[in-house]
Amino acid sequence: MHGFWWSVLVVGVVLVVGTAADGEERVTSLPCGTHTMLPGQRLTLQTPNFPSNYDENYRCQWEITCTTMETTTLRIACPSFQLESSTNCDADRLIVADHEARVVYCGTNSPSNRITINGWARFTFWSNLVEGTTARGFRCFVWCDDITTTSTTLTTTTSTTTEEECVCP
Repeated sequence: MHGFWWSVLVVGVVLVVGTAADGEERVTSLPCGTHTMLPGQRLTLQTPNFPSNYDENYRCQWEITCTTMETTTLRIACPSFQLESSTNCDADRLIVADHEARVVYCGTNSPSNRITINGWARFTFWSNLVEGTTARGFRCFVWCDDITTTSTTLTTTTSTTTEEECVCP
């Protein structure tokens, strides 16, 4: 009889650990640091405690590189993104930098649909020290995609105009 109750308890714990109170699926986040991925792979970046509020005074940086950086891009999608809003993103923020740009995101403005120019990017999440000003945080997915090349034929049409000298009566 004790074995039966123990089994039910274990199943109940697994269900609670696997799903947050609001129904958001729990996903293992990538730890801070440098990571390399292969084309076709997907990584998950998220704030600590997601989908619950993240901690104050927290910093995490992820540097992500595709193995063939020159022939790949990173594609970013953030289905859930909510940081503290502030003027010029001076408070809590996510900074996404690649070889082309460095963009700061906060509030509900996310890097969704951003594609890097090659297979490298640095993501830096920073929350400030102000007590009680955290938010739900974010969950972002990053894919390493091969760059697809298409051949395009360019046709150039040239027209020549000649000026005629006019001798008028």
